[in-house]
Amino acid sequence: MKKTYFFLLCLFFISIISVQAQELTPVVRQAAYYDLSEPLRDKPSAEHNDAVKRWKDGLVKNYLGYKTVVKTNTKGTDLSKVQTDNGPKVPPAPIQNFEGTGALSGVAPPDTDGDVGPNHYVQMVNSKFQVFNKSGTSLYGPVDNSTIWSGFNGSWTGTNDGDPIVLYDEIADRWLVSQFAGTCGDGSMWLLIAISQNGDPTGSYHRYAFEFDNMPDYPHFGIWSDGYYVSINQFDGGS
Repeated sequence: MKKTYFFLLCLFFISIISVQAQELTPVVRQAAYYDLSEPLRDKPSAEHNDAVKRWKDGLVKNYLGYKTVVKTNTKGTDLSKVQTDNGPKVPPAPIQNFEGTGALSGVAPPDTDGDVGPNHYVQMVNSKFQVFNKSGTSLYGPVDNSTIWSGFNGSWTGTNDGDPIVLYDEIADRWLVSQFAGTCGDGSMWLLIAISQNGDPTGSYHRYAFEFDNMPDYPHFGIWSDGYYVSINQFDGGS
């Protein structure tokens, strides 16, 4: 018998508005909007806009490169026992390797994300996504992420702001995808989330919209047996 899983989203807000440390309190919030979409496979698969998305420039600074961090031994650790060389074992070769979705929107860094299920690989690159079978054959896309939420109308309609997340839920055999909407004409901020009805990422999705006072940036999701959990950074203005 196939189990039924209820969708529960707990939002943990990490505020960076104040410089002073604040106690973090979990918040449970209902979606402001919800619906069940038509199958994704029935939506046109040839639409994507190659325009460069630069709306976050000056609002959230993306750092490209690396920094060298030197740590001082202040806790009396015996550094002679710290591993400095790689072990002798060689990682196994990839089982499958194929060309994925390119950085079609020209954003750097491209915020590449993807996950694999029993029969599919779904990749999201900033504001685009594509569905492949496990042999590398494209089954859908590349198209704008907003295709998933087309017909799900609200303040976010017409936006495609990227910073996507895609996860396969092995417990419920479903896909979770998300992106935020921070360029709404009315100034509102949203996190858009879609949960596939079953294990087929080209099928129908339960679609949710959660509103925030500030931009819900850098979302990180966790999958658990009783729901989906997400932590975010909220940016206020240019903070």
